[in-house]
Amino acid sequence: MYAILGPSGSSKTTLLSLLGGLDAPTKGHIFFDGKDIAGQGLAYHRKNHVSLIFQNYNLIA
Repeated sequence: MYAILGPSGSSKTTLLSLLGGLDAPTKGHIFFDGKDIAGQGLAYHRKNHVSLIFQNYNLIA
């Protein structure tokens, strides 16, 4: 288990969005298991390597 802590505005959410494949970096690369996550696509990375639980969500009934 990991905790990412920091004051408001310190890019915690941006970091998690990049690691989770929700956003693409404007510079540099993100590697998972030695491979650039953009290489196979962010959707592939999200489907096969990441689990996300959002703090706020909406259910459509």
